[in-house]
Order: sequence, then C-alpha cells, then structure tokens
Amino acid sequence: MKKRNLILMLVLYISQIAWAQNAFNLVFIPSDYDSLKFIDDFKIEQKTINESEINGLMKNLLKEIHNESFITARVDSFILNNEKKTCCIYIKIGNKYQWAKLSSGNAGNMELNESGFREKLFNKKPFNYNELISLSEKLILNAENNGFPFASLSYDSLGIDGNAISLRINFKKNRQVVIDSLVLHGNLKIARRFLESYLNIHEGKLYNEASVSQSDKKLKDLPFVKITKPLELEFTPYGENKGKARVH
Repeated sequence: MKKRNLILMLVLYISQIAWAQNAFNLVFIPSDYDSLKFIDDFKIEQKTINESEINGLMKNLLKEIHNESFITARVDSFILNNEKKTCCIYIKIGNKYQWAKLSSGNAGNMELNESGFREKLFNKKPFNYNELISLSEKLILNAENNGFPFASLSYDSLGIDGNAISLRINFKKNRQVVIDSLVLHGNLKIARRFLESYLNIHEGKLYNEASVSQSDKKLKDLPFVKITKPLELEFTPYGENKGKARVH
C-alpha cells in the first residue's frame, strides 16, 4: 500500500512539474487606448495558462466582453514565447453598443406581455446579447405551451447608426396543434381520464410542450406502470394552419 501511495505521489508530482513547465504568463496587449483602459478595468484573475487552454480562454474572455456590450471585440492574434514563457494576446475591444430600438414587429401583445417584453426596457439601453437570447426562449416556450410547437423566431430590419442598434422581432406561430388522442399500448388497465388528468394531456385541448416533455418522468413515478419505450408523438395536419397530435 505504501509503495502504491508513493508511486501515486510521484506521478502527481511529475504531472505538476510538467504543467508548470508548460505554463505561460498571460500578457494582454491592447490595440488602442480604449482597449487598454478596458483591459485595466476588466479584472482578469487568471495569470498563467497552459498551451492547450489558450483557445478556451480566448473564447470565454470574448464572451464576457461581448456581454459588456462590446459586441465587436476580437482577438487579433496570440504569440507564445517559449523562451520567456509568455503568452501575448493581442486584443481589440472596439465600441460599446447600445439599443436604439427593439420593435415588437409581428409578435402579438399577449405573447409579448407573457414573455415580459417591453420596448422601453431595450430603448437606449446597453446592448446585451444574453437578453436577446432570453427573450427568444421565452417567446418560443410560451408558444409551445399554448398550442404552437412549431413556432419560430428571428430578428430582421437590422440597423446600425454609430454605436446604436435597432432590430425587429419576426415571430411566426405556424401551425396550431390540438391533442387528437392519448393512445395506450399494452395490457395495463388504467382509467383514461385519470391518465389525461395526471399528465395534463387532454383530447381536444391545445398542445402543451411542458406537459408532453414531463410525461415520461411522471409515468415513471407511478409504481404500477412499466414504460417499455419513451413517449412518441405523431403530428398530422388538418385544415388551414392547423394540426393534431397523437400521443403514444
């Protein structure tokens, strides 16, 4: 046992030495005065880096900088100096952008209200890409839970005036879907009404993505039910811009 412990300690010690030998001191070289000021203000805690970690560091660093509204920030290049053990990263921050306007476009008031969207929350405010992603997810999720599982969203009418950005929401609900039926397989005797109520999947009601996606987990919680395969959906169109979903 002592011999094994000694070998393990030796391996760890050698690994630490190897890592230290491959570690480089980070040096950020701004391309202009504004970039220099930002780098000074932007606290970067990591001081050394291994060569294999450089790409990941630059990706994460740019993500953080973009979230500060500097959406055109970029790393121009980096140079490894094996003799001096330095990693010089040449970075340009660029301008800080803000919203001129994010217009509601063709999205309905009900969807916008339920997603928490207000135009005044974006107008003349710092541009934040994460807020845009969050709004997209809320609008799509709300549509999926209210009968529109094929809803899509994009942004168009891009306008850039100096450092001000304007966009328009292009929201499409697409086909509305109602539950056609809940199909049971196997020889389990269970009341359909109980199962519909338990899963919140009712014939003739609007499709609800949250209820459908939670069905397998909820069924596993029933001690008298054995799941042989995951839930399946069968979509069939009917009428204009409508469809039915059969749940198996």
